[in-house]
Amino acid sequence: MISFGLFLCINYIQAVFIRGSSCYEETTTHASL
Repeated sequence: MISFGLFLCINYIQAVFIRGSSCYEETTTHASL
């Protein structure tokens, strides 16, 4: 259960990083704290 949950979490993080990398860069550029 724990390993399966961690597997899904890693896949989710990778998907968000790959698909929203450009949006993330734009957000950090405009909101540079």
